[in-house]
Amino acid sequence: FSADFFDRCNGKRSILPVKMQEPYQVDVEQVLEEGATTIMLRSLPSSTTTSSLMRMLGQRFVGSYDFLYLPRCTRQRHRIVEMAFINFVDPSFAKFAVQLFRQAAAMIQSWSRTRVSQARIQGLGPNLAYFVLRFGGGAMLEPDAPVVFVNGVPASLQDQCAARINEDAIRCARWVLDEESQQSQQSQRRRDRDQDLRDLRDMSSPQGQRTDARDKPEPIYVQPTLREDELLELLQRQEERFGYAIFRL
Repeated sequence: FSADFFDRCNGKRSILPVKMQEPYQVDVEQVLEEGATTIMLRSLPSSTTTSSLMRMLGQRFVGSYDFLYLPRCTRQRHRIVEMAFINFVDPSFAKFAVQLFRQAAAMIQSWSRTRVSQARIQGLGPNLAYFVLRFGGGAMLEPDAPVVFVNGVPASLQDQCAARINEDAIRCARWVLDEESQQSQQSQRRRDRDQDLRDLRDMSSPQGQRTDARDKPEPIYVQPTLREDELLELLQRQEERFGYAIFRL
């Protein structure tokens, strides 16, 4: 892939290059497992569109991918979340695409932050099932829904969902959704626990000595009226977060 090729893909003739190794080599095995077909792009330029990604892939990849999804912010639909998912019909095409996007990150200034990795969900059917299960069937009619292809030609998303989503695809998608839900709940519990800890530390501190959460634990002033169960809970939270706790009466 030449620098001129990337210029044409982006419709520009003057792109500031960033540091690039010569010759450029990518250890694809460190990015993709054997048989992987779906890749994920992160930290894309905010101006990225489905069309610009297709231009980046170019004619040499026509017919090699059947799924392209550029998620958008749920609150600001005009903005992308700077991620994209592409499924290829064969693992060899996925490996070539990894090389392409890695080189783009090295040659194009606006792509310098972009990273490519193996997607969590692999295959056309599971990706379609995940999208429908997460956002509902009505989301297939939205303009920012995934784009699907048959032999390189854009196809009906509804038809492909009906043809490709089977029990295995649903099972795979549900497993990922359940895991994401558990991770979200754990994150929320951690945030709630940290907030409770801050509140409890404020209540336990002398008047006017409010403390803030920091990387290192500050001594916690414990009032004699603090119950034993509250003290034990406070101790557990401090140990979970910092590995130890400091108390002062």
